[in-house]
Amino acid sequence: MKFVEVDLNSNSSPCNKKKEDLEKRNEEFSMKYNENNNLLKTVVTQFSEFLDVMHNGNASVQLIDAAQSTLAMATQQADASDNDAPSGDGSRSEIANAVLKS
Repeated sequence: MKFVEVDLNSNSSPCNKKKEDLEKRNEEFSMKYNENNNLLKTVVTQFSEFLDVMHNGNASVQLIDAAQSTLAMATQQADASDNDAPSGDGSRSEIANAVLKS
């Protein structure tokens, strides 16, 4: 009778490689989540401050221009993030399409 010795702790096993790949993807998704979360917090905070100034009647043309620029930059960053994200991850375009279909 023959016995085959298998080293289950080997770093070259297919399961370990898959695990390492998944850990790397998880880290990438976590970084993107944190980046998007920070972007969302910034936009919400600035938009809230802008609405407060508008409500009080103190908005200047410069403030409105700054708000437009901020939203344009946030949109560009979000679009770039969508382009880097894999399909099926809940990207803005995917969510927008789901909302339009409902």
